Amino acid sequence: MWTARERFAAVLAGEVPDRPLVTAWGHNRADEYPGGPLAAWTAETARRWDWDWIKVNPRATYYGEIWGNTYRRGDYEQRDIPRQLSVAVDTVADLDRIGVATGSDVLEEQVRLIGDVHALAPDVPVVQTLFSPLSALIQLAGLSYYPGKPVFGAGGRLTLEALFTEDPAATHRALRNITDTFVGDVERLRAAGADGIF
Repeated sequence: MWTARERFAAVLAGEVPDRPLVTAWGHNRADEYPGGPLAAWTAETARRWDWDWIKVNPRATYYGEIWGNTYRRGDYEQRDIPRQLSVAVDTVADLDRIGVATGSDVLEEQVRLIGDVHALAPDVPVVQTLFSPLSALIQLAGLSYYPGKPVFGAGGRLTLEALFTEDPAATHRALRNITDTFVGDVERLRAAGADGIF
């Protein structure tokens, strides 16, 4: 019988494993904040359902939190993103505040989460969720990911069009800095035990 790591490696190598890989994911809102048991819950769920790989599902706001978005913890309404209290990019001029994030407590928390999940489920490949820089910038501007659904809480003043057309050079710099932040973080996630990025 194949192990989870053998199946995962076979698929990545373009080979056919003994059976399709099994996994699932979703948000565990009660446990997704620092100090919560998200790592233990994730590893236990993987064991219970005999998953072949784990997609760690951190809170959906952590990308915005890196640069200063704030949210009301535990106030979720019907979505996976809690009530937004403030945004980092409220005007085009705010784009210049989006630098390469080094020493971010939020990123450190995610590295620890990956390390904890890996330690609790060492035989199951662990994959971290990482949004695109474009998604992160949209979140930083307080814009909705969900077509037809407004942001829950305080939205930003920028429209999507203004974010990308009023100062394209500033938008590009912000996207570059977000990208560089994520690229640097991927190496740290790998060192902590991540087998891939989703």
